[in-house]
Amino acid sequence: MNAGSLGRRRYRRFEVAGLGGRLVVPMEVRVINLSLGGMALETNGYLQFGRRYSVKLDNGGRRATLIATVAWCKLRGTRKNPRGEVVPVYRAGLRFQVLAGERLHELWEIIRDHAVVEVDDSVFGRFAPEQPKVVELDSDYRFSVRKLSLSGMLIETDFVPELEARLPLEVLLPESPWEALARVVSVPNLGRRSIGEPTQIGVEFCGLDSESRSALKAYIAGYLDDTPTSDGSGLHDTPK
Repeated sequence: MNAGSLGRRRYRRFEVAGLGGRLVVPMEVRVINLSLGGMALETNGYLQFGRRYSVKLDNGGRRATLIATVAWCKLRGTRKNPRGEVVPVYRAGLRFQVLAGERLHELWEIIRDHAVVEVDDSVFGRFAPEQPKVVELDSDYRFSVRKLSLSGMLIETDFVPELEARLPLEVLLPESPWEALARVVSVPNLGRRSIGEPTQIGVEFCGLDSESRSALKAYIAGYLDDTPTSDGSGLHDTPK
């Protein structure tokens, strides 16, 4: 957590054990080529070998959602983003799960509508879109909660988010899953860690409604009842 966040921390954080959840991470990528078996794409983020992604392809307002697995990913160079920052450029290949029926037909329609060559039902292979097509990938990343408060938490995961990114997440509370939108406020050693290495990141909850806040407060209070703190302090639902 940066110095400003430390100075503004509103609620006491408590160390917890045995609590986990998942991040739902959306990522925009550019399609290089596409086939009935898979796709090649370009992205600023590394795609881990063997990880499964949900691929959302838009075709004239109709969206096809496919499941794909990363077959390879290589660093191709760097470029400047709209903010003038130098970012990496990766090229990756994804393999679709076996398609049949409606999903196969939807993908074939997309290839036929956007390929740079005229295709018919007897043509197979990879085809490039008329223009670099931007699509969305979603993937779930598991995390363990290390510290928790009414305003945020410290989690451990192998995903490396950007500072200030806003991500949907789900915490697996004992009674039922607890969902929220969270803002990334700290990423230790950003840019100086190995791919796939677990790291602890700090997130701040965004716009919790009263029901979500009450559920989180009840969990923390119950956890404290079972695990007394060393200094005897309790849960305070007021800014500190």
